[in-house]
Amino acid sequence: MEVVYRCSRCGFIAEASTWLWRCPRCGGPLDVNIKGLKLTLSERRDMWKFSSVIPAKPLASLGEASRH
Repeated sequence: MEVVYRCSRCGFIAEASTWLWRCPRCGGPLDVNIKGLKLTLSERRDMWKFSSVIPAKPLASLGEASRH
């Protein structure tokens, strides 16, 4: 997988091997783009909704999402 930073304002792209958190061109926030990542959301309402990219198994919860 290729990981790059992309500025949400001006589109600047930099390799994620550098430590950036703001765009050096315009000062905008950088998004992390992971090419080839397949994110599948489950029906759960807790952090395990993103279980396809969380390496921990088995799924555990304290019921934190059950409150409305």
